[in-house]
Amino acid sequence: MYVHYREAAAAVAGMQETYGPLTRRNSGSSVLFWLKGDLCRGHVMSVERGVTGDVYSVRRHVVGGGTEVVEVKEKAIVFGRDNA
Repeated sequence: MYVHYREAAAAVAGMQETYGPLTRRNSGSSVLFWLKGDLCRGHVMSVERGVTGDVYSVRRHVVGGGTEVVEVKEKAIVFGRDNA
């Protein structure tokens, strides 16, 4: 399982090296982010723009079934792409 996280982290690093960091993240954007040491994938539900950084409400899949909405700070998002 951890091999997949390392592969995903390497893919993200390669994308950011090639294309640069993507900073535009709006509602509906797909993102990869760190949560409690795990690399997760989710969709931005809402964004609270702040002076020192943005905070995102992200819906993610929960292992075993269901979803949850978590609060993710801008620094924890490693890759995002606007679906629009």
